[in-house]
Amino acid sequence: MMDDKRFLPLWLKIFKLVFENEEFGNRWWDKIISCEDLVNKEFDIISHICLNLPIETNPVKFPSLLTALVTSMTTEDNPYCVKRYAEKLLDVIAKIKGSEFFESALTNLSNQLVSEGRISTLIKLAELCAPKDQHSRHNEEVVKLFLEGCFDWLSKATFERKHIQSVVDIVVLLNQHKQLYNGPMIEKYIESCQKISDPDFICNVVNKLFTMSCSFYFLKPLLQSLANLLSTKTFTDHKAMSSTINHMFIQGPEFDHLLTLLLTNEKILSSIDLLNEILHSLLSKDDNIEQLKTSINFHGLLTSFVSLMQQPNNTNKEFSSLRLVHEFLLSLSDESPLHQLVPQIIDTSLLKNDFPKCIQYLSKLSIRETETFKTFLTTTIHALGIFLRRYNTIIDAEYQLIYDFIKLLLKNDHFTPFALQLASLKDLTNNDYRNLYHNNKERSVLENLLAAFKNHRNTDFFAALQLSRSRSLQMLKDYGPPKFTWEQPDVNIDHAKVQEFLRSKRETIVLRTFRSYKSANNWIQKHSGYNKDRKYSFTAQIRTANNGWKSLVDVKKGRHIHEEREERFQNLMNELEEILESLKISNVENPLAA
Repeated sequence: MMDDKRFLPLWLKIFKLVFENEEFGNRWWDKIISCEDLVNKEFDIISHICLNLPIETNPVKFPSLLTALVTSMTTEDNPYCVKRYAEKLLDVIAKIKGSEFFESALTNLSNQLVSEGRISTLIKLAELCAPKDQHSRHNEEVVKLFLEGCFDWLSKATFERKHIQSVVDIVVLLNQHKQLYNGPMIEKYIESCQKISDPDFICNVVNKLFTMSCSFYFLKPLLQSLANLLSTKTFTDHKAMSSTINHMFIQGPEFDHLLTLLLTNEKILSSIDLLNEILHSLLSKDDNIEQLKTSINFHGLLTSFVSLMQQPNNTNKEFSSLRLVHEFLLSLSDESPLHQLVPQIIDTSLLKNDFPKCIQYLSKLSIRETETFKTFLTTTIHALGIFLRRYNTIIDAEYQLIYDFIKLLLKNDHFTPFALQLASLKDLTNNDYRNLYHNNKERSVLENLLAAFKNHRNTDFFAALQLSRSRSLQMLKDYGPPKFTWEQPDVNIDHAKVQEFLRSKRETIVLRTFRSYKSANNWIQKHSGYNKDRKYSFTAQIRTANNGWKSLVDVKKGRHIHEEREERFQNLMNELEEILESLKISNVENPLAA
C-alpha cells in the first residue's frame, strides 16, 4: 500500500497534520519520521512530502525530514538511481533556499550522504548544482559545501576498487570548476591522495583521468603519491601501470620528473613483462616515434629492457615489442645515444638466428645508410649463414627471401660490401658442397643465385659467387671421382625385394616369386634396363626351376648409375675449370680484397 502513488495525497495530509499541529507533532512526529517501513524504503513518498509541505509553518522539523529522505535511498547500484536521487534532492534544496536553516540543512545533508556511503549521489548533486557558465554564480556556495563533503569522504575512505569511479568523478568536478575551490580544499585533496595505499587503485584512477584530459594540477598529487608508494608497496595490475606510464610519455615534458621517479623504481625496472608491454604500446603508434627519439626517460626505459633481455632466463623468450624495438632502433641516426643498444639487443634476441624473421623486419624498414642499419644487415647475413647450415635444400618461398635480400643490397652502392660478404659466406659454399656430395637432383642455393644474377657477370658480386662455387667444386675434386659401388641408394621400384637388393652391395640375386614364364617375362619387360627417373640399372634373365612350374629370374646390376655419376663429376670438373678461367680473366682472386 505504501508504494501505491494513489495514496500520496493521503500521506501528505497525514504528514501535514503532524507537521503543522503542535499537539500532534509533539506526540507523533518522532514516531512517524522513524518508521522503518517508511524511512528505509519509501524514497518517493518522503520526497513528495518534502516538496509539498509548507516548511515555513514548522522549520524546526524539516531538517529531520531531510534526514529521513537520505535514509530512504535504498541503493546506488546504477547511474539511473543516483541521478534520480540527486535530482529529487536538488528540487528539495531549491524549495528550502532562502530559509534560515538552509546552510545547516545542506551541511547535515552532505554529512549524512558521506556517513551513509552515498558518495555517488553527493557527487552528482554537486555536478547538478555547479554553475553552467560564468554568469551563473548563485549555486557556488552550495557546490563548495558539497565539495567539502566529498573531501571529507576522501579523507575517511578506505579506497576499495568500487570507489575508483567516485574518486575520478570528484577530480573531474574539481577540474571543471576550478573557481570553486580554495587552498584548504586543495590541501585536503593532496592529503587524500597521499592516504591511498594501493598502487593499482591510483593507476586505474589516473588512467581514467588521462582519457578525460584532466589538468596536470590534479594528476600530479596522485602520481606523486604513486611514486612514493612504490618504495614500500608493489603493484599487481601490469596493464594499469603500463597504461599510466604510456599516458605520461604521451603528455610530454610536464610529466618528465614524475616519469623519472617511476622509471627509476626497482619494482618497475625489474619487470621485463611490464617494460615489454609499455614499449609495445608506445612504439605501436607512429605519432609517438619522434618524441620518443629525444626522450631521456624513454632512453632509460629502453636501456633497462635491453639489459633485462641479456639475463639468461630471458634470452630465448619472444617479446611482443621486439620487432617494434628493432624498427625504432634502426630508424635512429648514428648520432643517437641509443645507437649502442643495437648490437646488444640483436645479440640477445632470437632474431640473429632467424633469417626469415630478419627479412620480415627488413621489409618494414626504410633503407638508411646508417651504421645502425648496417649492423642489422650484418645480422641478417649471419642469420642466413645459420639458415644455410640447417638445410641442404630449401623451398621456393625461402629462396625468394634470399633473392630479394640480395636485390636490396645491390640497389645501393653503400651496401656492396654486404653483398660481397653474403656471396662469400662459408656456409653458402658448404651448403653447395653438401648438395654436390649427396648428388641432389635439385639445384643448390648457390647454383640458383649464379643463374639468377648472370646479368651481373662483370661485377665483383658475381665473381664472389663464382669463387664460392669454385671452392665447393674444389672440395669435391679433392674428395676425388666417385668410387665404384654396386649400391643404387636412390632406387624407387614397386618390388620390395628387388629394391632392397638394388640398394645393397650385392651384384646379383635370383628371384623365385614368379609362378609362370609369362609373368616373369612381363615383369622383366616392364622393369629391367636403365631407368634414369627411378634411378636404377639392372638386367634380368629367365630360367626354369627344377620342378618345372616356377620360373626363376637372374637379376644383375648394371653400371649405368655409376657411369652417370662419373659423367656428372666430369661435367662439374669442367665447370670448375671454366669458373677458374673466368676469374683469372677478370683478375679476381678474392673480391673481398678488391
